Amino acid sequence: IQEAVSMIPPILLNPQPGEYVLDLCAAPGSKTTQLAQMMQNRGLIVANDIRLDRIKALAFNLERTGILNTVITHYNGNRIGRLLPEYFDRILIDAPCSAEATINKSKAVLYHWGEKNIEWMSRIQIGLMISGFRALKKKGIMVYSTCTFAPEENEKVVTYLLQKFPDADILPIELPGLATRPGVKNWHGQDFDQRVEMCARIYPQDNETSGFFVAKICKNDS
Repeated sequence: IQEAVSMIPPILLNPQPGEYVLDLCAAPGSKTTQLAQMMQNRGLIVANDIRLDRIKALAFNLERTGILNTVITHYNGNRIGRLLPEYFDRILIDAPCSAEATINKSKAVLYHWGEKNIEWMSRIQIGLMISGFRALKKKGIMVYSTCTFAPEENEKVVTYLLQKFPDADILPIELPGLATRPGVKNWHGQDFDQRVEMCARIYPQDNETSGFFVAKICKNDS
């Protein structure tokens, strides 16, 4: 059972029945099943993950919940943008991350946490973000999320996308009943795109939940 905060990305993505949706880092499938429910089991969800061991859990959860509109793929997420350019109406990237926002649940996170790990994850996330954006249709919506507070994995990744693709833009986020804070505009002497303020940071001290970062991105028709 996932925390309530983990259900935010599909809610913000708001997929509609009949649409083509990509869950780029899908396993073990909690968000995929949520997307399918919101789509009333219609349309198409491509649930992708790079790790075969996690895909087994994904397949089990899809079968257990009676999902019919989802296919599973086993690719490096960086390839999807080249394989299916401008194919999807909506894309979810719940990216692998350093997970420091979950320390309140699992102290084991501290064993692999560190600046080198954060920088390594940031490079992976940038690749996933670029791939996802390339796979997004014009006027499509993409949601990027992590369970970390590190700006290197959040605002820095979003800024990279905004600078690389002029047709990328940030949409405001509204989450009634949940306390959020804006994205940070600079970190360790590095200035980010001012639009990252429209991203949402969710802190455990503000809500009875773990931490989260989420950005809602659109692809302009230009």
